[in-house]
Parts: sequence; C-alpha cells; structure tokens
Amino acid sequence: MKKNSPDTPQDGATAGKPRDPASHLQAHRWPKGTSGNPGGRKRGTSIKAVLARVLAQRHNGRSYYQLLGELIYREAMKGKAAFVREILDRVEGTPNQKVEVRGSLGVGMMVIAVPGPEEIGPERHAALVEKARRNAPPGAKIVVGECYLDP
Repeated sequence: MKKNSPDTPQDGATAGKPRDPASHLQAHRWPKGTSGNPGGRKRGTSIKAVLARVLAQRHNGRSYYQLLGELIYREAMKGKAAFVREILDRVEGTPNQKVEVRGSLGVGMMVIAVPGPEEIGPERHAALVEKARRNAPPGAKIVVGECYLDP
C-alpha cells in the first residue's frame, strides 16, 4: 500500500473502513448541541409574511390583493393558460392527481386522492369520488382526507 493511495487509511479511518470524505472539515464543525445560527431568522421576515404585509397595503383606495386578483382575471380572459389554471385551482381546487407505486414484488397500486367535501363542496366531491371509482384499476385505493374507500 502506497503512502498516499486512496486505499491508505487517513484522517482517523481504520483499515477496512472507508475514509470520511469530509474529515478535513472536522475542525470547522459545530460542537454537538450547538446551533450554527443561534439568533435564527427574525419572526415576520419570511417571504410569506413580507408579501402579506405588502399585499395588504392600499393603492388608490384598493388593496394590492384586489389589484392582483383583477390582473390575474384580465390575463385569464386574454386566454393565457397559466392565469386560467391559477383561477380554476383557486376556485375549484387542484385536480385529482394519480400516482402509481410499484412494490418490490411487481404488484401495481394506484392511489387516487380526492379532496374532502368541505374543500370542494359536496356535489363536486361526490362526482370526483364516482369518477375515481369508475377509473380505478383493480386493487386501487381511493384516498379521501385521511381514509380510503374500496372502489
């Protein structure tokens, strides 16, 4: 074994064990139980909090929330798909998403998530559950909130 070959144990490694690739940083690590950012981010400085403050401000008697909503509406009415999708997602809720998962035994399983009636209204909920039941393959589970229905 050469002195500086990759197989040579260095930085505390022993024969048969791989060398820690970050061992050269050991002296710069924070001690266990010590935060690297003890002050942390100040409350109310997240992008969500900052945007909420800005959008709540008023311009010519109307909030930026109103102005933004009107802008999204105008762009959707021009036929811009991204704005149409945003309005529909906000009003109707996002569409069902199907996710297929394969197990190690090769058995297929599909989970069809349906928002609860309190989120999208009882009529739309019932229609989506019925559609999910019609389209569900054998063995699929239809997830509604925190429970599932057999198709």
